Amino acid sequence: MSWNGKSDVSDVADDIGAMVVSTATGVFQPLSPITNAALRESAEHGEFDAAGWKALQEAGFPQALLPEERGGIGTDHAFAIARLAGAMAIPLPIVETMGANWLLAHAGLEPTDQPLGFSDAAVTVRRTDGGWRVSGQATAVPWARSCGILLAGSDGDDSYIVRLEPGSFDSEPGRNKAGEPRDSCTIDLIVAANRVGRPDNGTAPDMIRAIGALLRSAQIAGAISAAVTMTVDYVRDRRQFGKPLAAFQAVQQLLAVIATQAAAAGVAVDLGVLGLDTAPDMRKVAIAKSRTSEAAGLVAATAHQLHGAMGFTREYPLHLLSRRLWSWRDEFSSESEWAIALGRDLAPSGRALWSEITRI
Repeated sequence: MSWNGKSDVSDVADDIGAMVVSTATGVFQPLSPITNAALRESAEHGEFDAAGWKALQEAGFPQALLPEERGGIGTDHAFAIARLAGAMAIPLPIVETMGANWLLAHAGLEPTDQPLGFSDAAVTVRRTDGGWRVSGQATAVPWARSCGILLAGSDGDDSYIVRLEPGSFDSEPGRNKAGEPRDSCTIDLIVAANRVGRPDNGTAPDMIRAIGALLRSAQIAGAISAAVTMTVDYVRDRRQFGKPLAAFQAVQQLLAVIATQAAAAGVAVDLGVLGLDTAPDMRKVAIAKSRTSEAAGLVAATAHQLHGAMGFTREYPLHLLSRRLWSWRDEFSSESEWAIALGRDLAPSGRALWSEITRI
């Protein structure tokens, strides 16, 4: 029994959006360990697929989240690509590079089609003749062993986006529950002046954390949608006591629960990206990340419950989604951290709390 790679991520209202998703599906299909079982071993070990990255470059995906006047395709369409990347468990830093280019553009730095990871870890920067000295440490940085990275820098007064080239820092390999590279970095070097920029709206740590959380939310929403589709297909095909599992009322009730979670996650992401062309709305970001992270745990658990023993085998691709859901829900701050931040932001409103909520 195999999944065909389809999910309701492709349900896009406008023609351009449908074309973007159709194109992305065609590019992603040969790169997905879900639809291409031959890639599962390399994906499990976090190997960087240079040929796969070239295909993403040729499609223009690394720059998708840039402003349209700089070659981007619009926020909604770019996030459709991010959702699809999550749905297909793409084992390359395409979503990270999209976010990194968004950060570069908002810091007055030059975007790139080369792979980039980023982290909101704070490093120290200070001006030197002709450049900046950068020093510090960062943990769990996506794909740092294989590409350049962006970090949040501070000189004690202002915050900056700092771009480091591949191989210019020491990295210790690590990985998350899904086997994706999450490396520890030690930084102590001088970088050129054109590799450090001040964000145009907000502090560097907040900007990095916000775009990271939104992109992870999009990936989570995509993976949830794919897990729901995979589960529906399975219970329709699997028969017990002479009829499909989907015919049992208890199974139907569980399917309704995860379908509802998928819908809620999608709406939360749609809310989170509103206004992103100028600056992230941190309340909307908090809602998006906390709600999708909550849905991630519920859907992963229920999908495995409905698959039974089959869902726990390495040969069946459900774990490629569930392990990513378990990992992504905690990256760029967890559900509880964002919920606490949102509560603290709203609490001072006192009796005006309801009006504050309705304005989100």
